[in-house]
Amino acid sequence: MNPRPFLGWIFGLVFLLSFANQIVAQMNIGQYEDEAPLSTWNHFGCPTATSLSLGMSQLTFPFDNSIALTNPALLLKLPDITVTLNGSINQASLSQFGLVNTGVLFANENLSQRISALDFGGFSLNYKGWSLAGSVSLIEFYHRPEVELQQQYQGQNYYSLRFSQDGFLRNYNLALARQVRPWLLVGLGINLIRGTWQREVKEEWLISQITIRDYRQETQRGFYINGGITLLWNDNIWTSFSFRTPFKKRASGTSELSYQATFTQTNIRIAATADNSYQMPLILGGGLLWKISPSLLFVSELKYYRWSDYQVYFFEEDLIREFRDTLQAGGGLEYLLSGRFLGSPVEIPLRLGVFYDPQPPPTPHTAYLGYTVGLGFNWPHWQFNLGFNFAQQRGSEANLNFNKLLLTISYFH
Repeated sequence: MNPRPFLGWIFGLVFLLSFANQIVAQMNIGQYEDEAPLSTWNHFGCPTATSLSLGMSQLTFPFDNSIALTNPALLLKLPDITVTLNGSINQASLSQFGLVNTGVLFANENLSQRISALDFGGFSLNYKGWSLAGSVSLIEFYHRPEVELQQQYQGQNYYSLRFSQDGFLRNYNLALARQVRPWLLVGLGINLIRGTWQREVKEEWLISQITIRDYRQETQRGFYINGGITLLWNDNIWTSFSFRTPFKKRASGTSELSYQATFTQTNIRIAATADNSYQMPLILGGGLLWKISPSLLFVSELKYYRWSDYQVYFFEEDLIREFRDTLQAGGGLEYLLSGRFLGSPVEIPLRLGVFYDPQPPPTPHTAYLGYTVGLGFNWPHWQFNLGFNFAQQRGSEANLNFNKLLLTISYFH
């Protein structure tokens, strides 16, 4: 009897048990739990360049038909036909995530993750006091910086450890709005979400040809309703209120933990499936629009996220989060310049804003303070807008930040 395969199985099982315990220990990370979206936990709809540059103002003024995701009532204030595309560059710094600075790997500086995407495309149609809109958007990203550790002995690699994670959440929205009174607009949207999430940890002992791999993957789905109302006090002052229903994001999960040793001809594979779920919070919001003059506009908003209801069930385990509710605030100013270009009238809006974005993890109590700028070029039937934000985390020594650069193109008719 050859004892090598038998010994390989024993050592393999010991390795897998210790490796699994090591992974389980990486819970309660805070800002960047494994399921956390990149940048901030607080996501409502999909910001485009104009809403971003006015301090993340998404409820009070219909700059384009992305308003259907947050306050569909304001679709009625758009032209008869509107088509919008939005592209984004998102960048965030991370300190503690996955295996990094959680007991396995140590990084002496923050790591950065950048994502570029075409993240919104939509249309809206207005006819006789009714409005219909549809869109597809990417509302969350789950990417993390890929990390690889290599160790050498006498100039030769003998050990490597690699961590990677990515994913996204896509939103399909169909919205309907109606002007029920000259001063009252109402709107309702239905939303389907579909997404993916995957994470891999791989250890290799190159000389002894041993590989341990932990791979987990989810296919996510869900449904929720959003809606809003806008009160038109006069041509210059509007107030808006909106909501998103709480919902359960369900996920079909698969995992595979494997041990492979070429020397002992051992190949152990443990596969499993799970029905995971995430109880997502109720969102309520309200805002004010004030047209101070024909060329000057002011907007201000508050959004409430009931994160205290947030629950995670992940591979047959209830993960402890104990999040706190958050109140996100933002606002901005737009100043409109007028002129002519190629014989046609044009407008060039200049925008400036600020937002305060508290995060729900209980310790430490942190918040992002963000500053936003933007400008546009409004030509007959076309609008081109750029928006940028820089946000710095307060309340933590990690010194995290995130920024976005957005380009939005809209066609009106």
